[in-house]
Amino acid sequence: MASRSTCLRRLEAVRNYIRFVYNYNIEITKISILEQAQVEKNCANQIRNLTKRVIRNSNLSPEAGCSNDLTPSELQVILRAINPGSPNNCFKEERIKVRNYVLILLALETFARRSELVLLETTDLDIGFEPTVTIKKPSATNQLKRRDGASMKTRGRVIPISLDLANALRFYIDHVRDDFLVPKRPTTSLFLSARDGRRMAAMTFNHILKKIAQIPEIVELGTRVHPHGLRSTGATNTRRKIDERGVASGIEVEEVMSYLGGWVQGSPMVRRYTQAALSEKLGAIVRGNKSLLDRAPKQ
Repeated sequence: MASRSTCLRRLEAVRNYIRFVYNYNIEITKISILEQAQVEKNCANQIRNLTKRVIRNSNLSPEAGCSNDLTPSELQVILRAINPGSPNNCFKEERIKVRNYVLILLALETFARRSELVLLETTDLDIGFEPTVTIKKPSATNQLKRRDGASMKTRGRVIPISLDLANALRFYIDHVRDDFLVPKRPTTSLFLSARDGRRMAAMTFNHILKKIAQIPEIVELGTRVHPHGLRSTGATNTRRKIDERGVASGIEVEEVMSYLGGWVQGSPMVRRYTQAALSEKLGAIVRGNKSLLDRAPKQ
């Protein structure tokens, strides 16, 4: 019951392996040109038959679902539990508590992708009077190092952040980040590994959230905590704020959200990631909730 996209990714992996096996055996086996032609024909037939079967079955796969947003109350419980001063914080070292807390705050407010967060440098922050975070398109070197092709969807952008987040980042950089550094191994990476002082790996973010999800009060929520869910929650919260402040038109909202999310203009991902906010606005219209309608932008 895997999704169609998962089936197609697995199909491509198996097809590549089949081609490798056939080509490898052609190289190590002394066969004639006619035999080689037949082997290549057999390979093509195998791949064609496999492709047909996988695609036929993948058409029965369930529709890809959207990540469930965290509700304001759920988010409050999670942030309270991972606060560095919380007795329920599941991490032992103070430096790790602060790093993880700031990382999640940044993920929620910028709704950046996991790969974008770990690629941030200290020089990408402007935490002055009008603080911003610059998310750059990965360099050629970083692109070669990335294993996940989806992370290359990153589009460069400058995201304004709140003064509260800027203060948290300033505290982390001034008082905590140096504790992760290893002598004679300088780095400008913002979020560092506690193991070797190098740039945090993208999968480390998953491990952090997996451990957070095991905190008893978060387990009681029955809510999955994962990077994509944080991104979706952040996008929905931003959409709510934009609507409440009355942006001039729906077109401008789409443009702003596309820019902030790192999507191309007109991308359907804006609506997909902010379904909860759109549903709330529709509910206000249907039920005639004047308090919400008054805050909504005039279309």
